[in-house]
Amino acid sequence: MPEVRTVSTATDLEALVPPWRDALSRASSDAPTASPSWLGPACDAALREGALRIITMSDEGELVGVLPMHLAPQRHGPLRRNLMRPLHAGPDGGRRRGSMLVVGGYEQQFVRAVVALLDGELQGWDRLELSGMVTDGALPSLWLANARELGVAELSMEGHEQRRDLEAELPPRPSGWEEADDALRRADDAAAASPLLDMLDDGVRSAALAALDDGATLWGLYVGERRVAAALTLAGHGARYAVSTAVVNSAPPAAEEALHVMLMERARDDGATRYAAWCPVPSGLLDDQCAIRSLTVERRNALNTRNRLWNRLQAGVSGLRRR
Repeated sequence: MPEVRTVSTATDLEALVPPWRDALSRASSDAPTASPSWLGPACDAALREGALRIITMSDEGELVGVLPMHLAPQRHGPLRRNLMRPLHAGPDGGRRRGSMLVVGGYEQQFVRAVVALLDGELQGWDRLELSGMVTDGALPSLWLANARELGVAELSMEGHEQRRDLEAELPPRPSGWEEADDALRRADDAAAASPLLDMLDDGVRSAALAALDDGATLWGLYVGERRVAAALTLAGHGARYAVSTAVVNSAPPAAEEALHVMLMERARDDGATRYAAWCPVPSGLLDDQCAIRSLTVERRNALNTRNRLWNRLQAGVSGLRRR
């Protein structure tokens, strides 16, 4: 029978990393942001806060599921509630991405096991948020079918990830960039990587440094020797993900479009079959794909009852003021 447990200490995390790395190659759906390298700095920070909760499932000693989570208090009016959400590394705002890793054939079993753990042994949370969680295949519907057991669930499934099939015809390079074959360059050493990292969002820098030897790549777009754009990409199962990009104000026209088109060309040359972006992309280059945008569960407990009463009281006071 599969064993489900929660990792929350430095010793257990260190022991988990090797089988976690091995499970990535057997994942049923792409989970590039669920790798131990990418999440290493975030795990260390959560450990210091006492907030790390990594839910794992093993079958006959083999790791088959990993869901890295973060549990921390959150102020809510005059009260405090404990928020459980996917652990992620990335910039502030809507571009953060968390992932769950599941070995093929264990999708339904792992989701049910996670829900049972959250509803039983794993105590201390009042609100569960899966906003920005990267999933595909059957995982979104599995979450919807099972999460309602935990409380009042709201699920929004919208296009929030943009992808392009690299086996189809790629968009042409924009005008002025047709012959710039040496414009896109991979950062192969620290000297080349440092200025590119400085251009990117603060939130991805530490994660990028930790993952550069494990599927993450820094790219620079140059005009001559002048650096005009930077990109951080992650490798997945036959995919290349653009996680963060930046373009200088003095860049020539269509530099951002050229950057993405050239990244697609390079990804296809490297054997990738699709290209996805978790950062703004010029319109028309990629297609929206459906995944979990947000899933929120308010736990059925006394704290959330008080929170709902507080919200109603606030609404009532606001209504009296308007009168």
